[in-house]
Amino acid sequence: MWASRLRLRRPAGKLVLVMLAAYIDADCISRIRQKSLAYDCEFTLETILQELTWLDRIGAIVRLSQGSGRRGSDKIELQLFADTARIAELAALSESERAAYLQSAKSELNDC
Repeated sequence: MWASRLRLRRPAGKLVLVMLAAYIDADCISRIRQKSLAYDCEFTLETILQELTWLDRIGAIVRLSQGSGRRGSDKIELQLFADTARIAELAALSESERAAYLQSAKSELNDC
């Protein structure tokens, strides 16, 4: 399974990602409600929100609104075809290091 092979160095984030993977459809989208995910992972809703934000920042998932504007029912696209080495690299960085890395990458793209 893709999620289990990623080296995230963050057990809570890994569990959330593995649980999301258990609920994906043919389009690699998970539509599980955050409250259900919290129940399945035995985490608080706050922890689920923190881990979803972190997984989004490292590129393991993309959170897509379902139109209501409420985040409790996001569509979550697992990035199955993303560069797993890059995800692992971003996971290993601190928040400030990750922000600097992403800003640098964005600047490089703008220079092209």
